[in-house]
Amino acid sequence: MSALLLLAGLLLFAAALDRAFRAWWHRGLSLSVAFGEPTAFEGGQAQIVETVENRKMLPLPIVRATFEIDRSLAFEGQENVSVSDRCYKQDVFSLLFYQRVTRAIALTCTRRGFYRVERADLIVSAPLLEREHARTFPQRTALCVYPRAVDAARLEAPFRRLTGEMRVRRFVLEDPFAFRGIREYAPGDAMNAVNWKASARMGSLMVNQRDTTASQSALVLLNVEDDTAWYDEEIHEEAIRVAAGLCLRLLDAGASVGLCSNGRDLETGEATDVRPGIGARQRALLLTALARIDLKLQAAPFEARMRERALEGRDNPPMYVLVSKSQRPPVREAFWDMDGALMVVPLRADGALVPAPRGGFDVMRWEVAS
Repeated sequence: MSALLLLAGLLLFAAALDRAFRAWWHRGLSLSVAFGEPTAFEGGQAQIVETVENRKMLPLPIVRATFEIDRSLAFEGQENVSVSDRCYKQDVFSLLFYQRVTRAIALTCTRRGFYRVERADLIVSAPLLEREHARTFPQRTALCVYPRAVDAARLEAPFRRLTGEMRVRRFVLEDPFAFRGIREYAPGDAMNAVNWKASARMGSLMVNQRDTTASQSALVLLNVEDDTAWYDEEIHEEAIRVAAGLCLRLLDAGASVGLCSNGRDLETGEATDVRPGIGARQRALLLTALARIDLKLQAAPFEARMRERALEGRDNPPMYVLVSKSQRPPVREAFWDMDGALMVVPLRADGALVPAPRGGFDVMRWEVAS
């Protein structure tokens, strides 16, 4: 009889415990998944941080946290990781009452891109392990992986050509706020430049001299279309890296740099366009735009877009730099018409380079390893 009473008591206790657990297990329970930094570079390291918190008196002995990310972000060590079309991560926690547990997980960024974590799930086992309870927690965290830097030594040759071109094309403007001195009037001087007080003192017309200021602007054109039915993605990835390297070197040289491409943004689907600018903010804008180009989206022929930008900049033309595997005549003609400076052509070792036009822009081969 006592054994039956004990068994009945245990059953009642288990039922009460299960009912209480079902009512209270999710109270004060939270899960956060966030990237440690919002940006990283291709081939570099990043970090994702899991935070699980139990803000109640009820302990949770077995808690599983799961989330998924793009397989281009590789976890260091493959414990509790499943990889298929995506990368699925699962971690097990044991939470006492009013306890928070944080884990930092190292990642390797194998490809450039823009990666989000939009949801994470918690699966909690009941005290007697007879059932599991699950809850989804929406997440809002993203990692922008910038293109990998190209070899600085290889980049030096096209950069020297561009800086030489910038010195040739550099146009000089008079700065009305920078006074340099006074000189005698010469035919052709504007009358509003005459300094009448100095002229009366000297007995002849004298004009104000102003210092000059130089304006330098460059637009990097990135063409990600292909001439053949076989689309060589790695060549276009290298073209993106070259465009990134040229943008950064030109910014470091003091130029105002913009970007125009027929590569489409993976979030908006629109063609990439960054207006010229300077400084750290422009650097981030350019790298982010290049990181977000989705080569799986069809790129439109580039020559029409090139001519549009040439018309927009006709009053104050920048120096144009084209990075393009495609050497189609319409692309080259559009670059010729816009008075382009340098065309960089990424090619495999067996790829043929079309020579530079006589009296036109420079053409430079950029070999991509097979």
